[in-house]
Amino acid sequence: MWYERVVFGKLVSQDKNKITVGRLDGSRIIISTYSKREIDIRTLHSKNVLEARYYLEPAEYFSGRTWDFTDDPDDFIQAIRCYEKAKQSITETQGRDSDRIEGINKKMEQLQADRRVWIREIES
Repeated sequence: MWYERVVFGKLVSQDKNKITVGRLDGSRIIISTYSKREIDIRTLHSKNVLEARYYLEPAEYFSGRTWDFTDDPDDFIQAIRCYEKAKQSITETQGRDSDRIEGINKKMEQLQADRRVWIREIES
């Protein structure tokens, strides 16, 4: 059975026979491998994105999923991990004095505060 499905994600690896993509699925990042025979190569599009931007997008996605009471602990952790990776990427390319790093630090502090409130609410 042949069907169409659009997949968005980070290209993890690619060779002449297969493509491996990391994609968001709920509160997880799923790594999937696709045979190039399964793909209509004419529809395959990729674009280069700065590493920091790549990690900021899922960080916002996961932080936006908090407080829905579905996998919230995982959402908090994933958001924090993504912010940390974005921060590390910016530090490597722009140095430690970047305003963007300060913005990420503020978002992480807010997320940590939200997490503490969430834990307190769940315990009560």
